[in-house]
Amino acid sequence: MSKETDVTSNRLLIQRISDILLGKKEKKSLKEALKADSLLEIYDETKKDLKINVEAFKNIHRKFFDPLEYYLESFNIKIEEFTSQLRFYYNYETDTFCYFVFSEELSVIDNEMLKIKSSIEYLNFDKKINFKNIAIFVPAKMELNYSYLDKYDFLKDYKLNIVDIQDFEDLLTLLELYRLHFEYQPKLKPIIENYTNSSL
Repeated sequence: MSKETDVTSNRLLIQRISDILLGKKEKKSLKEALKADSLLEIYDETKKDLKINVEAFKNIHRKFFDPLEYYLESFNIKIEEFTSQLRFYYNYETDTFCYFVFSEELSVIDNEMLKIKSSIEYLNFDKKINFKNIAIFVPAKMELNYSYLDKYDFLKDYKLNIVDIQDFEDLLTLLELYRLHFEYQPKLKPIIENYTNSSL
């Protein structure tokens, strides 16, 4: 077992112990949640179609934001500056700047922080939008933590939330399924919320 696998296993174990101590219910896996709502088969078909016919996962950052925008708009969530090119949007409802990092490599964070800082300056000065919260969506495999981000002084002015996404391919599939199948939306909404820790 590699050191990386050890760290991941320890992190998951600590999270489970913490959840038990705090009386939280153990989170269902995505597969369990889909199976419980009889959605696993159509989910698998949708994921296969996205992979083979659409090739959505090759450039996931280009395909991700259309179904995400549809998902947010279906709840009449007021968003501003929704841009797939810069990979962020501002959510008026939660007063949160939401930014997405799709790479699993921790080495990209310095460059991503420059983009985040530039985007914040644009929203603050050009659009006159000042906010208190930042959510950074990252692959769980990156293992980004708050102490790693301490060196970025500009983040200290905000309440920061690192949102670990187990697999962006799974999340894209859920969002696409939500967009394509109106009849499944009531079942998919809590699954998507659970998968993203209600942070979208």
